[in-house]
Amino acid sequence: MEKNSEKDLLIKAPKTTKAQIIGVSIFALCVVLAVVALIIVIVLNSNKTIPAQVKFVENGRQISVQAKANDNFNGYRFKFVDIEAKQEFTFNSSSNVMLVSDKQEIKVGRTYSVSVCYTTEPEGGNSEYSKAITWQAYKFLDTPTGFNLDLVNNRLTWNKVEDADYYNVYYTTDIFNTIKCQNNYLDLSMQQLPAGEFYVTVSAFSEKGYLKASYVSSEQQVIIHKQLSPFESAVRNGESIAIRSKDLIEFVEVKVEGEEKITKINPILTGFIGGLSYSINIAILNIENGKQIYVRPGSSNGYITYSGDWTEVTQNNT
Repeated sequence: MEKNSEKDLLIKAPKTTKAQIIGVSIFALCVVLAVVALIIVIVLNSNKTIPAQVKFVENGRQISVQAKANDNFNGYRFKFVDIEAKQEFTFNSSSNVMLVSDKQEIKVGRTYSVSVCYTTEPEGGNSEYSKAITWQAYKFLDTPTGFNLDLVNNRLTWNKVEDADYYNVYYTTDIFNTIKCQNNYLDLSMQQLPAGEFYVTVSAFSEKGYLKASYVSSEQQVIIHKQLSPFESAVRNGESIAIRSKDLIEFVEVKVEGEEKITKINPILTGFIGGLSYSINIAILNIENGKQIYVRPGSSNGYITYSGDWTEVTQNNT
């Protein structure tokens, strides 16, 4: 038998059709896609991404936990572990910031180990959890409200704040002042308070570290009138008079028996006697010995008045 020539073999070789080429291409594409999918699954299942540690942020009285954002994942899973009770709570969030204040599972005063992981769909692609931080759950006390001026007891009162141990009252005269009140009222007769019209705000406090001070209240107008007390004693020593007074006064009014003239003299503070009375001195000139002198407290502040009697000055004969 004669051998087929090379030309005959080429002529007789089967032709590759267009359909066959398309089929092979599709098959090759499927293989490539399968390999890519396998690589993706392997990568996702072995994801070693570790988020940064969480932090807690405040917005007003609201407290939130915040993770570093990562757009390569679908969401975030925050994990709280009660360190003492060994209870674990997880919360899924589509945002990297989650409000904690409204989570009933998180108890104020309890200490938690808190971490976060990034989540995917399906679950197999989740990241590892971040390094945990230790955090004690806390809250802000409510702001004092319900102010009322109690004219009978001369007090500014407000509603009690739950869990509050005391209240700070703030007011500004020439300087910023603070008064600590153990009860839910301010005694307007306090020596510390100035006479006049001013505004106060109040904030609630707790001795417990996980109960944070409230925001200050709205301003409340306070008008305080003060009545000066008569001098306890007044003794002449030559050309000066030593006076003992319950009040720290602005000036002393002086009159001499038989004269209509009333002189205002600025006192000099010389001491504080037993924590109850002020010791003051005033200089008197050109008043003859033997003349009866009378003194009384005075003030240019329209909110401070005196309606008592004159105090008779005695002569120091020692």
